[in-house]
Amino acid sequence: MRSVRDIYRDYKIMPSLAEHQFRVAGVACAIMEAFDAAGNAASFHKDEVVSACLLHDMGNILKFDLPSLPEFLAPEGLAYWEAVKTEFAMKYGSDEHAATLAIAGEIGVSPRTMAYIDAVGFPNAAKTAQGASLEEKLCCYADQRVTPYGVTSIEGRFKEAARRYAGRSHRINDAGYAERQLAALMEMERQIFLRAAVAPDAITDAACEKYFPSLERFMLV
Repeated sequence: MRSVRDIYRDYKIMPSLAEHQFRVAGVACAIMEAFDAAGNAASFHKDEVVSACLLHDMGNILKFDLPSLPEFLAPEGLAYWEAVKTEFAMKYGSDEHAATLAIAGEIGVSPRTMAYIDAVGFPNAAKTAQGASLEEKLCCYADQRVTPYGVTSIEGRFKEAARRYAGRSHRINDAGYAERQLAALMEMERQIFLRAAVAPDAITDAACEKYFPSLERFMLV
């Protein structure tokens, strides 16, 4: 069995993207520990949640404007990552979410893990918030707590994304759409933390980084 780190190496995942996925999984782990502390973790599919968080952005190089990300390209450099992006596009097409699901299928994760991955993403927030699966909500929510630079609040993540996509063709620039998705994420947060023994602001970089050593060795399911 390959570790997550081995899988990231084999799929040529950018170090910054690997760190993002570890951080999202760390957020989920910290929240699930708070579920345990509150006695609300029974029948919760923890391993599948962690697996989904560790894989949820595997295809994201397809959407990256690499020349605008010089701080994330070292040590390999722009030409190397442009070649990897071309390789991904030739194999998986241009849709990063479809590519992520295809890669998860290649790795052989469970149908439940696939469903959790499919629930992740800002465009899925409203649909996921209305659904019955707390695991899907946690995966979607954990991703929306992490910027390229670390853990933040839902509002902080929203503001960072709005700045990053300003002047570009992205649905976050549609005020009505963005407000609906943000409201859905806040409702998701309310639902999640009803089961937790901590408040949302307890989920910080420090709270999630303690899980990184075990996540490095985690075997996906």
